Amino acid sequence: MGCEVEERDGLVRIRGEMTIYAASTLARDLLQRAADADSPCRIDLSEVSEIDTTGVQILLMVRRARSPDAEPIEVLAPSAAVTEALGLLRLGDVVGR
Repeated sequence: MGCEVEERDGLVRIRGEMTIYAASTLARDLLQRAADADSPCRIDLSEVSEIDTTGVQILLMVRRARSPDAEPIEVLAPSAAVTEALGLLRLGDVVGR
């Protein structure tokens, strides 16, 4: 299926698979959005069907890349796949859980 990234009004919606196969495009798109310290960065993960450790690493990298002066990145509505992967890695704090 691949991965689609769409942005509208400060909300970044990710659909599909956050896996190594989409890593370069996904990382580039998310890092560009995270770099804009003047606007909030909210990431909707409700339509992520699969996530592997590469997808998790990208989420962590994007959080870390955000300027300390900017509002923190907010992860909204993680799908069951995201919640399970982050839980297994004991990284629930990435999505505020």
